[in-house]
Amino acid sequence: MKNPLADQIKVLKFLHSRNNIEEAVIMEYEVPLPTLQQLPIILLSQIASNLNIYEQKSFSDTCRAARSALKLYWNTYTDLHIGAVIKQAFSIAYENRYSLHTIRKEIAIMLRLIPDFTLRTLHFQPICSLHLWDLQDIEMFTRKSAKQIYGALKHLDLRGCLVEYNELKYFSNACSKLSSIAVTHAAIVLPNELFENENCIKQNTLEQHPFEKMHDFLRLSLPKFTEMEKNGELPVEHIELITKLLILFPYLETFHID
Repeated sequence: MKNPLADQIKVLKFLHSRNNIEEAVIMEYEVPLPTLQQLPIILLSQIASNLNIYEQKSFSDTCRAARSALKLYWNTYTDLHIGAVIKQAFSIAYENRYSLHTIRKEIAIMLRLIPDFTLRTLHFQPICSLHLWDLQDIEMFTRKSAKQIYGALKHLDLRGCLVEYNELKYFSNACSKLSSIAVTHAAIVLPNELFENENCIKQNTLEQHPFEKMHDFLRLSLPKFTEMEKNGELPVEHIELITKLLILFPYLETFHID
């Protein structure tokens, strides 16, 4: 079935200047530009969602209705998929792996537009690795704190992404109420010695913990641990990683480990 909205978006999608967008609107609707302001804000917001951040700037310059639509769009933006940002910003497929450093400015522009404490989920695919300085650069570009950006995050998807302690600690401080995480087991680097001073294991380091001690810790810390273990959702080889993740994110309830 033909989608009229898709046809309308197609004309606007690749136009970057205000003049071109004005011409496109007149051509598509065959009406003067002021009539654009009579379209439902929801429809204009859907159009905005199919434009990249640079095209959105031109779109917002057309009229007040477009600016209101963009505000509505960003005020309700709760799920950030980095792969979609890459595809939209650079018009390329994202089957390949990319560096966060390459796209940090585009991500920062988006995060600056999203109101504080709005994001609920964050997916980093196809980023191949995270580095603390890139996350700090994003903070600097947005002029926001990590807590303002990620403070309401409930799900963090890091699958396929190489992550070390400093980066996970960064998110641990920023989104302390995180309840769900997805990681690739082989890509997480968390040396035992880095956990020696954590409050929950001050008496015994992870190196000194027998398997049963970790088991007891998980039973006390992880809701439905017994049920998850019984259902085969917690492979033995993941127990140590889950223990460390729970130390960093005490409110975790759901784990997706590749």
